Amino acid sequence: MSNPTIGNESQFASPYNILPDVLYTNPTTANNGQFTNPFTDQKGVPGVVSVINTNPTLNRTLQFSNPYVSRNNLTSIDNLVNPTEGSNKFIKVPITDSDSGFYKNQFEKNQRLASLWTPLPTEASNISLASIGRKAAGIAASSVSSLVGIPQVSQVANSLLGGTSLTSTYATLTPDQTKPIPGVLYADFRNRRVLDNPNALSLLRLDGAAAAIRTPISAKSILYAASSANPLGGAYAVFNLNGAGITGYGWGDHDNPNAIRNDFTLRSHVAKRWKDGEWKPSIVPEVAIPFRGDRVNIIDFSTRSEKDAYRWHPIEKLGPLGLTQDFIKFYFTGPKLRPGAPESTVDDIIVFRASITSLNDSFNANWAEQNMIGRADPNYYYTSFTRDMSLDFTVYATDRDELQPIWRKLNALASYTAPIYNNDITMAGPWMRLTIGDLFRQTPVILTSVSYTLHDSDSTWEINVEGDSTMMQVPHKVDVQCQFNVIGNELPQNRGRFYSLAKRFDADTGEPVAGNDNWLSDMIGNNGVAPTKFEKKNKDGQTAGGTQP
Repeated sequence: MSNPTIGNESQFASPYNILPDVLYTNPTTANNGQFTNPFTDQKGVPGVVSVINTNPTLNRTLQFSNPYVSRNNLTSIDNLVNPTEGSNKFIKVPITDSDSGFYKNQFEKNQRLASLWTPLPTEASNISLASIGRKAAGIAASSVSSLVGIPQVSQVANSLLGGTSLTSTYATLTPDQTKPIPGVLYADFRNRRVLDNPNALSLLRLDGAAAAIRTPISAKSILYAASSANPLGGAYAVFNLNGAGITGYGWGDHDNPNAIRNDFTLRSHVAKRWKDGEWKPSIVPEVAIPFRGDRVNIIDFSTRSEKDAYRWHPIEKLGPLGLTQDFIKFYFTGPKLRPGAPESTVDDIIVFRASITSLNDSFNANWAEQNMIGRADPNYYYTSFTRDMSLDFTVYATDRDELQPIWRKLNALASYTAPIYNNDITMAGPWMRLTIGDLFRQTPVILTSVSYTLHDSDSTWEINVEGDSTMMQVPHKVDVQCQFNVIGNELPQNRGRFYSLAKRFDADTGEPVAGNDNWLSDMIGNNGVAPTKFEKKNKDGQTAGGTQP
């Protein structure tokens, strides 16, 4: 190998010029360029990039033949032959006015290109009557397999059906079916597969249909099933964070682009005023300003019935529209609002957004030692039972109007650790009821301690910079830690009930009503009696599960 640094032609004897000889030339305008000057204006002035009116794929030196020709030119298979074989390697097709218009549409408006690639219904799905039949047979085989507990039954059946699994059918959406639906903010596009493909009806979403026919019939289940079957929006269009009443979760309209934002001190229609010894709805012009914050946070502390626990709007004339819901039920009430209480019963209700960070439930059995004569080890006898619970959750305001009701509720919750004074002499300890989902439904508890983290590194404060007479300087975020002694609605006993897990309760006793909506229907009630079928005797005449008290 020669030394590249020696000689007149070496890199160093004749320094390498890293710049091109001609600057800013158009590489596509040369006679031997790869393309035939596609970047020219309509007058043919070179070097000016403008609307593409010529076909850049028609030069003789192109590697490929013209695949992007007008549909009118697709008269034979010759236009689609392999461009790398034989005499077909270079094909010249004359440029026509229709071709120029066609490419202008493709590259400017993208309309005809989209139409070329819009799949037909038959191309968008492999579902047919035959595949539906195979799927039905596969479902039947799977049911038998589940019934007998032998997975191989389903495998053999699928093999006999041609190896088609239950997930092998598909139906895709066309580009037109993925476009936003006017007037629908949240849409489930899966049901739109059936619009152009009748065979895809087997993929129609029917979520909630089975629940809608169970007893007792739920209006919410019926509404959800009807919404999910809607091919345009599906259930998401109705049931979402911002849905109305029982279809939404009070999340708030924070991203509303039409909200009035030029005055942060402007109060909305949920604000209240103190008049005639009580808090009343706000007045004009506040009543005309929409509230866009969290509709659960805005629920104020007051004395009301449990059916109005989630009434977020102060005007009750709105009926169901004035109600919302949380993802799970979460509120504290006074002792009068027991399970099964008449709707007219009222007591304190304290509702927080269920931002639960920790929930612990502890069951404690207490035993005492008893020494026996003649034995070195002690005997034990049962003395008492205790149950403790800890609950942590976070409260944070998302809108200025939420601060007043949030701090009123925090104050009310803390008051349940303080006594009730009778005649200014004697004291009585208050107790309350706790609802968390269906685990605890108005469960009686004693609040032994409540602790507020009023400020940490994540906390911000409302500083009331403008000196508003109705606003206070308070934190926007508070961490709450609670400790309870659980009294319980049911007598603590072996094979008894320790969680609610029921939806209906007896109006007189407050005990859960047996049925499909009571998961503990076969457990022993407060009367010490369990359903007959549960109280079976073994061969020795003893009750199954141990001696009853």
